[in-house]
Amino acid sequence: MNDTFLGSTFHFHEMNINASKGKHILRIINPQGDERAILIEVR
Repeated sequence: MNDTFLGSTFHFHEMNINASKGKHILRIINPQGDERAILIEVR
């Protein structure tokens, strides 16, 4: 998130994170190198 590596998931693709209020970019990359970035907002 915001260019900081948060970790990896296996089987169940869920992860708890503590994000500050505001807008953040969440980037997800699969083992094949495909990636997607989304903008999320924490209120």
